[in-house]
Amino acid sequence: LDQMAAYKLNKLHLHLADDEGWRLEIPWLPELTDVGSKRCLDFSERTCLLPQLGAGVDTDSAVNGYYSVSDYQEILRAASARHIQVIPSLDMPGHSRSSVKAMTARYHKYMALGDETKAKQFLLYDLEDKTKYSSVQFYNDNTINVCMESSYAFINKVMDEVKAIHAQADHPLTRYHIGADETAGAWVDSPICNNFIANNNQGITKTTQLGAYFIERVAKILSDKDIETAGWSDGLRHTRLENMPKLVQANAWGNLFWGAHKENHQMINQDWDVVFSSPEVLYFDFPYEADPKEHGYYWASRHTNTRKVFELMPDNLPVHAEFWYDPMESPYEAIDDETSVIKAGKSLRGIQGQLWTESTRSASMAQYKIYPRLLALAERAWHQAEWAVPYQSQGATYNKQSVFFDQKHRQQRDRQWQLFATAIAVKEMPKLELAGINYRVPTVGAKRIDGKLHANVIFPPLQIQYSVNDQAWLSYRGPVSVSGKVEVRALAANGERKGRILLVK
Repeated sequence: LDQMAAYKLNKLHLHLADDEGWRLEIPWLPELTDVGSKRCLDFSERTCLLPQLGAGVDTDSAVNGYYSVSDYQEILRAASARHIQVIPSLDMPGHSRSSVKAMTARYHKYMALGDETKAKQFLLYDLEDKTKYSSVQFYNDNTINVCMESSYAFINKVMDEVKAIHAQADHPLTRYHIGADETAGAWVDSPICNNFIANNNQGITKTTQLGAYFIERVAKILSDKDIETAGWSDGLRHTRLENMPKLVQANAWGNLFWGAHKENHQMINQDWDVVFSSPEVLYFDFPYEADPKEHGYYWASRHTNTRKVFELMPDNLPVHAEFWYDPMESPYEAIDDETSVIKAGKSLRGIQGQLWTESTRSASMAQYKIYPRLLALAERAWHQAEWAVPYQSQGATYNKQSVFFDQKHRQQRDRQWQLFATAIAVKEMPKLELAGINYRVPTVGAKRIDGKLHANVIFPPLQIQYSVNDQAWLSYRGPVSVSGKVEVRALAANGERKGRILLVK
């Protein structure tokens, strides 16, 4: 929150529940945290979730736990003091394994007490559902059943509780992120869903319409509580406009090499608040470079360094086809024709950086992934660069042969990058150091040419050092003759924080 305020980032989308855990105390439903916030060895999952992602069975492990009401309200008050809006998210209907298992444990608890009504009050899955499905993360039991009234009773109760928690902290809950992730193939063999499809008056005739029905209904629940709806674009795009509130925040997370500019433009044209959130440039759990020592997923981008974030042109998404590549380093084409162009007077609402933490092991690792990319995010969120290519409202086709982003624009970008990179190294990294942030010092680019070491670094003011045959580190000031084993590293301005060492072949 301190660093967000320093760089004028004013929205904190706080993801508080997913398959791997439920991380917010809801006192009225203690099972959510009693069961859903911890992992141990209980095959029934009535006391905890099963171990996963290397968590082990120790209930004292750092992967276990949650924000108490007072913890969360402390965050809310701190956010208010820094002019930051907190947008909470408890992902549903997919990515909901922690809540599904917690409410199943609640069901068994009250059934054992002979109270069937209370047992089924907030049940989130059909006990007779024999559907076989698998999420992208290989879960087969992580999806809320959208045909059960108890699912909506659960959502209604949780939203009342979260809204009250916000109100008590004087940070009103004005926008909530549903998630809206769907799991393909869910509910197909659910008797409750089959009965709903056969007898509803909502125009639902097949299982594939159920996800949109769920989002529309939850959006109505939120609207009735004066809460604006936000969600991920892949779920929202299936909804019927007439059944949705007028104001909707859509986090568009498609990749541009998939042609995602079209989905962004479509949602912009229907007057939604579109927040560009693409994995290929704004997922900070992805590695800075394609190296096994740089942890992170890579399904949308093999490498996302600070410069790539700096290069983003949010107001002209298809133009990136001229200089970016897909994850296989192959060129792609972006066709922006009359079916997809942005209508006059409309634009993106903003951009959002993401850090997914299911495989992030520590706070220091999280900081390493966030900084300094966060600074480039802030730059692009607030400042339209002079080199940014104006959007072609008449439509255009972009590829490696088109020249909308011409040599003049490229030279302007490169000059601006040098200024920005210098500011990061000279001004911002020392600030991060004083704040105790574990920011990433970049690796050095180096090679041998005719027996001499040539080296550079992405933030040029940083000092480059080299070592020959495991001897003392020396300052690099230009090409130098070397032989034998040569290693290089970068040094932060304080001379203490060091980048990862690379062997020069």
